[in-house]
This record gives sequence, C-alpha cells and structure tokens, in this order.
Amino acid sequence: MMRKGPGSGADVVILDLEDAVAPDRKAEAREAVAEVLSDPEFDPDCEVCVRVNADPTVADEDARVALSGNPVDSVMLPKAESAEDAETLAEILVERGVDAPLLAICESAAGVLHAEAIAAADPVDALAFGAEDFSADVGATRLFGHSFGGLVALNAATRPTVDLETLVLYEPAVLVGEHRGDEIGAEMGALLEAGDREGALRLAFTQVGIEDVEALPHWPEVLDLAEVTQREFAAVDDYELPETLAVEAETLVLTGERSPTFLQDGAREVHDRLPNAGLVEIEGVGHAGVENPSAVAEPVLEFLA
Repeated sequence: MMRKGPGSGADVVILDLEDAVAPDRKAEAREAVAEVLSDPEFDPDCEVCVRVNADPTVADEDARVALSGNPVDSVMLPKAESAEDAETLAEILVERGVDAPLLAICESAAGVLHAEAIAAADPVDALAFGAEDFSADVGATRLFGHSFGGLVALNAATRPTVDLETLVLYEPAVLVGEHRGDEIGAEMGALLEAGDREGALRLAFTQVGIEDVEALPHWPEVLDLAEVTQREFAAVDDYELPETLAVEAETLVLTGERSPTFLQDGAREVHDRLPNAGLVEIEGVGHAGVENPSAVAEPVLEFLA
C-alpha cells in the first residue's frame, strides 16, 4: 500500500506511524516504513512525509528505526500542544540525523490555544489542524462548516470518534454530476507555476461567484494564501462524494439562491445522501452569504434552538 500511494496522483503521501497503527504493531510498522524509504527503487514524484508518534520516547524509536539514514521530505508531529513539543521532536530528529521540515498538527483545545506559539517555534515549518481529534477532545456536539470548511466538517462528522448532535453545512465544496472533472485546482496550479498569483485567486473567486475581488475586505492580503487556496481546490477536484454518508447527527444543509449552480447541486446532493438532513435555500444571497448575513443566520438559529 505504501508503495502504491504515490501512484494516486497526490502531491504528498503520508506514511503514518501514529493513529493508523495499533500499539502492538508499532515495531512492525517502523520496519515496514524503513524498508520502503531505504529502497532505491522507491523514487516517487510526490513528497513523502512520515507522521511519528506524539510521545517523545515513542517518537525517538520511530526516528531511530524508520527515519535515520533514510530520505524523507518532511516529518509530521501529531497532537502538538506547545512550542516545547515541537522543539523536543526537533532535538530527537537532530540526534538521529534526520534533516527534514517539521509539520505540526493542532488536534486539541490546548493545541489550538497555543497555535500561535507552535507556529512561531523555530523548528516548525508549517501548521495543520486536525478537525476530527479536536472535536473529540472538546466534546463538540455542534459543528458548522462553509465551502471547503463544509467538506472538512462533513468528513469529520462521519468519523466514529466524533459524536455530534447537530451539523450545519453551508454549500460544502463537493462536485457532483457534470461538474466533476472541471479541475480548477490544476488550472490554478499552472497559473501559480507561471508566477501569476493574482490570476490564480481571481480564477478561484470567479468560480464561486465573486467577480469584484477588489471589493473583498481581505484583498489583496489574501494573495498570501494563493497556494493554500489552490490546494483546497485541488482537493475538491479529487474528492468523490460517497453514496451513503454515515452521519447520525441532525443536519441542516444551506445553499444560496445566487450561488453558482455547481455549489447548489453539490449541496442538494449532500442533503439527499444524509439520513437526517433538511435543506434550506436562502433567498438573495450567494456562496459567501455577505449580501444578507441575517438571512443566513435565521435558519441556523431556528435549527439550533
């Protein structure tokens, strides 16, 4: 499976030594990862990241067996809750001769509260958010997601470890039917490779019905997020909605009357595949909902009451 991963077309393949591995099979997993990484014939086009365990003692063994002396593009620290967590892992990697960027995931309330300090820590190259474990950690019973965040929320809600009472999805970024295959993410990627960051973001905003990007309150600062936005669109391009969605929570799906057709169709299809869902089309608003925030809030507040 690890050798087949790069053939999926992914930009990054993560070899997981943490949650994907049962405690009594950690040693076996380390040896398997080491075997793959040390194989000269394993030369994927995509980046390869290894997620180690959060516990420093276990992470040290991960680094010693699986990473030491083997090529890897990045190392992922799960359940990061402080800058010290990142610094401790960085010291372990140095001791084991592993020179790779460090990615930290905030997956708990403590991690989110200390996210700024974690991101500012010298060893950390990038920060990620683990929605599923965070929801479980804080005991979340209500979850809201909009656009790409709606897709993330939908996926989180399907996890058996996430026990939700209610879920609200405003036009989750799902492509269905004739809209699949648009590959906007690839078009944005080509523009970014050509150095046209503004063109890439203009394409993204146009797709969701926003033509006057200069009127956006976060323009032009949002240009700094061009690569992140491109990766989100690429993920949406690749995502295929399951035939059935195992979400027990009562769900409200929202769509805007002025939204692009592909977003309306996606929202309706998500509604149809959820077992306990209602659908509301909000008059006079588009994908961002900024035309009339009160109109967006009204059905949400009624649903949550």
